[in-house]
Amino acid sequence: MATNNSNRIVVGTDGSDNSLSAVRWALREATLRNATVDLVHTWNYTPIIDPMGMGTPVMVDPT
Repeated sequence: MATNNSNRIVVGTDGSDNSLSAVRWALREATLRNATVDLVHTWNYTPIIDPMGMGTPVMVDPT
């Protein structure tokens, strides 16, 4: 099934100033083009278990 994506803008953001500028641009452009905006948010996930996956918390020596 073919779809027409000409009235769609996809913009990614990570919360940085530059990505928020991109979101503002996309919203203005969508208004001009009568388009919808799909916003994709990303972040860096930091696990709290050890890299071996054993389930024990990573211990850090404060000294």
